[in-house]
Amino acid sequence: MSLQANDFRLGVFFVIASVTFLVILSWLGDWFGDEDSNRYVCYFPWSVQGLEKGSAVRYNGVPIGSVESIQIAPDGRLVEVVMAIGTDFPVREDLAAHLQFVGITGIKVINLQSRDQDRVTIPEMDFEPQYPVIPVSEGSMETLESALERASEIMNEVDFRG
Repeated sequence: MSLQANDFRLGVFFVIASVTFLVILSWLGDWFGDEDSNRYVCYFPWSVQGLEKGSAVRYNGVPIGSVESIQIAPDGRLVEVVMAIGTDFPVREDLAAHLQFVGITGIKVINLQSRDQDRVTIPEMDFEPQYPVIPVSEGSMETLESALERASEIMNEVDFRG
């Protein structure tokens, strides 16, 4: 009789341990954390090197979400970045996404800021985006690269002999 009681206790212990393990695993895996976010997408015509899945999405430096996926867009020329942004943050029409470095490590984040109309890039797309699109704006490296290219063009046009 005691052998059957021990088998029953062992079975109950195993079931409780299994359920506890699954609850902890789901909590650590954040399986229940996606219900309170909306998906948005950005299309970058330049390199996003340093941006990783899970990188922060910020509004003026304050964390509001994370990068969910980075891949080549369906047209084969743009880089598609899908972001999960908390539902408590109102994504307005006047926002643009900027790539910004974090420290000196080369890691990048996406920072949403009010648009500077001169620098906003809304690439032409021959496909239908899956999520609402947030336009992109040149970050500090793209601005520096554009300035260097323009300076090079000016230097090539200057007639040094004359």
